[in-house]
Amino acid sequence: MRQLILHVGMHKTGTTSIQRSLDGLSRDRVKYVALGSSNHSGPMSVAFGDREAKGRRARPERSPEDTEALKQRIRGQLEAELAQKEFDKFVISGEGMVFLTPKSLRELHAILARHVDEIKVFAYVRDPVGFSSSALQQRIKGGFAGYELTRANYRAKFVPFIEIFGRENFSVKEFSRPALRDGSVVSDFCHHWGIPFDPKSEVRSNESLAEPTMKLMHLFNRSGVPSLENRMQKQARMAMVEAMGAHFKGKFDLPVQFRAGAIDRDDIAWLAKECGVAFPVDPSMGAMPTREFEQYINQIDPGWVSSYRELLAKQGIEAGSSDSTVDLLNKHFAACLAQSPEPRQRPRPAGGRRRGAAGLRGLRL
Repeated sequence: MRQLILHVGMHKTGTTSIQRSLDGLSRDRVKYVALGSSNHSGPMSVAFGDREAKGRRARPERSPEDTEALKQRIRGQLEAELAQKEFDKFVISGEGMVFLTPKSLRELHAILARHVDEIKVFAYVRDPVGFSSSALQQRIKGGFAGYELTRANYRAKFVPFIEIFGRENFSVKEFSRPALRDGSVVSDFCHHWGIPFDPKSEVRSNESLAEPTMKLMHLFNRSGVPSLENRMQKQARMAMVEAMGAHFKGKFDLPVQFRAGAIDRDDIAWLAKECGVAFPVDPSMGAMPTREFEQYINQIDPGWVSSYRELLAKQGIEAGSSDSTVDLLNKHFAACLAQSPEPRQRPRPAGGRRRGAAGLRGLRL
């Protein structure tokens, strides 16, 4: 019997470690499907994404004809992978698949079912507070400047898979170190699905930020400086985050007084009833104090700023004694941008870096 494991996340449950560790796996009749990226979210979104769905748009530089051609090319590559007779177990992994519409999932199911006898959909689920805390960090990395917490939304993510692939083919498992085999999500996933794996080849990915990095980057996001408009800016931004992440040690946890913002009692009850994973909720927990949360995110310890100055000095970035925290962030980003490799096509116009770096000067803190 030919089987396909469709690993759909969730986000912030070690998906990157699973994907990077299994990328290229092709032995013992098991194949990690090759679609050009270890994370299949992007290819699957292009191949099956519904361009007419609300809020979903194709890349602006890609014409409808090019998009359709790429879509068909990825679908063809997927079918070619699944048609290989020397394998009877396939793995597709992409947390972004939870955002595919029911229409898209039906198209995906139809293609997969042509090549395998059984499709098993699987996801790790993180407790709502841990998920929300980690998601906030990820969003800040990506430029988020707001104050809303992201909830897990288990039901909205999973119901379409249950309805289309069948309840008997859908399962979840709690993502927590005590619940994982050997404390490793990669070992746990491979053991659970009978996938050959050498623990020595595990690729660990820890994307957590310490509180100082998170709050400093949130301040940077609020400044409005362009840092996501092109590849050079994105690379500079990532270098900036990585430097701060290596400098400030620790792991951010959402303070107790704000955890109500991560809780949806009905959603948690649905997960327990339908999927058998129960996360406890304090019955006395009330509404989250929104204004206090904004004040908390905006509060930056002077000691962090002093430490940040030391980091910039180590990187050869001059910082004056009168420079504000925003000035320091400005100079750090400008330095990272200056070191970003020039794109091979459509070079950045001369002076673009100066304009980007100047964007913070109007904001003082």
